[in-house]
Amino acid sequence: MAFIICDDHNLDVEADGIDNAVAKQLMLTDAKPDATAVEKEIIEFGKTHRHCNIRILAG
Repeated sequence: MAFIICDDHNLDVEADGIDNAVAKQLMLTDAKPDATAVEKEIIEFGKTHRHCNIRILAG
């Protein structure tokens, strides 16, 4: 599990079942065919916050 935190906007996403490396990769992805709901949430979070101060922590 990874926690993705945007320090600039004080927002976070809980990425249940996804490790830190995959979470980082998903944040930099614009689209992924047949993505799960959690993956879609991370991708959308990344589109909005990829230029912010981000921390990805292991859960």
